[in-house]
Amino acid sequence: MRRVPVFLGAILLAMGARAQTAAFDVTSVKPAKAPSRQPPPAACSAGGTYAAIGQGVASSIRWAYGIQAYQLTGLPDWSRKADAVYDIEGKAAGGVDETQCRLLVQALLAERFHLEMHWETRPFPVIALVVGKDGAKIRPAGDSPADNPVRINGARGYGDGKGWTMAQLADFLSRGFPGTPVVDRTGLTGLYGIVFDFDVSPGAPAGASMAAAIQRQLGLRLEERKEPTEFVAIDRLERPSGN
Repeated sequence: MRRVPVFLGAILLAMGARAQTAAFDVTSVKPAKAPSRQPPPAACSAGGTYAAIGQGVASSIRWAYGIQAYQLTGLPDWSRKADAVYDIEGKAAGGVDETQCRLLVQALLAERFHLEMHWETRPFPVIALVVGKDGAKIRPAGDSPADNPVRINGARGYGDGKGWTMAQLADFLSRGFPGTPVVDRTGLTGLYGIVFDFDVSPGAPAGASMAAAIQRQLGLRLEERKEPTEFVAIDRLERPSGN
């Protein structure tokens, strides 16, 4: 398999996407001043500023390629150490959309961390969220009478009043199945009011209770299967160069 530096790939992709630029105008990669147990998620603003503060480089790789943690393989040992926590920032010369910003972060990672990678596809165990045999029992968020259309075990902090996509519900359900992702295979689009309750015995995994609750209350079910899954495999990743 031919290995191509990601920086070159990012330039070509950016040209194909008609991005305004193939690299951030200004970048900064520094050891984190104060590592946090709960750092803010990596994000890019509409103005073209990317920030991943107090996090390992894996967080930026996942954001740049739009993958989950289980889809990233081959990370070197140094990247998992406690001292490998950084404040990673990039500023574009002008506004960019999310697709363009991801390409810019790919270029930043290649330049500052010498990242090289390739995509792999292989069967992987997942838990598929599907519609039950009697149909879904959920309503579009706009039809929900609740003030907050996402309510789980009575807590309204899970939603912001706009509802959830099925992908967001699947992501939440993944909490009950450590090590095995829950993926949306319902075929349902749009935002929905998600309201369900489940009980978990002390020390017991939440997955079984979640599965029973959504089947009974939402008309959805969880199904174990293996699916072809894409992975980002790291070929090269080095400690960052200085600013």
